Amino acid sequence: MLSTDGNDDWDVQHIVIVAHSLGGLPALCVAQALSHRLVGFVAVGAAIPRSGKSFMSVLPIPKRWLLPFVLRKWGTRPPESAIRSGLCNDLAPEQADDVVRSFVPESLRIYTAPVHALPPTVPKLSPQSVRILDTGHLPMLSDPDGLRTVLHGFVGELVAKPSANHSVDRQ
Repeated sequence: MLSTDGNDDWDVQHIVIVAHSLGGLPALCVAQALSHRLVGFVAVGAAIPRSGKSFMSVLPIPKRWLLPFVLRKWGTRPPESAIRSGLCNDLAPEQADDVVRSFVPESLRIYTAPVHALPPTVPKLSPQSVRILDTGHLPMLSDPDGLRTVLHGFVGELVAKPSANHSVDRQ
């Protein structure tokens, strides 16, 4: 188990957090708790609101205005057609079927409650670069090799140019 206080069984001193979608919000809290070990943060398709704002605040204006009505009427489980077109648009039919079948609606509060997590104060955590994969919202399913290449490249950059506060061992 990885502990935020450093008392754990892991022999890992340097951590890179990879967060996807709404997972960007709890990942910020984990990053803050592990800031003494954190050397990188990768947000894959993650929209992270400013402190005190809700997830809806990061959406484009039309969606920001419409989403509260949609959520009140239908909740957080979109219709199957929306899951397929929004999340699964570039997946093989079998993969899309699996995503639709296993989709679990989120709590309404995830979208509407203000977030009070700040990016951790870690060197090199401000956006250094943006990599774009020609995928939909689930690149780990539609292009795992491309995502792996991006992540390996990111870690390679950390190893090649460690920050002043963190040296990254080549292991």
